[in-house]
Amino acid sequence: MKRALLFLTIILVIASCREETDSKIIVNVQDTSGTPVGKVDVILQGEPTDTIYVSDLANYPLSGITDANGRVEFLFTDFYSTGPDGFTTFQITAVKDTFFSGSGNVILEEGVTTETTVIVE
Repeated sequence: MKRALLFLTIILVIASCREETDSKIIVNVQDTSGTPVGKVDVILQGEPTDTIYVSDLANYPLSGITDANGRVEFLFTDFYSTGPDGFTTFQITAVKDTFFSGSGNVILEEGVTTETTVIVE
């Protein structure tokens, strides 16, 4: 009986464990000829009207600078590990030296890596 109870407990613990996967947005910035553009300031601003459960995240603008390959990553795994789920739509703004700019939208979902490209002109 004790073995059966122990076995059942182990099965329940294993079944309740959730594998954590990254919740990430990757933004690639290119010029109009398709060449990656480095040192671009990329800002994500949440759109609260399109937000389900992740309203706290939507209220904070997030920013990063693209690397030499025109790429910047935003990692949200720690936010989701605290419990919220759902999705948030972000408006993307990309600016370099105030001469080049571009914009777009991206949706963040729990456990999903979403990659998008923004063209700066």
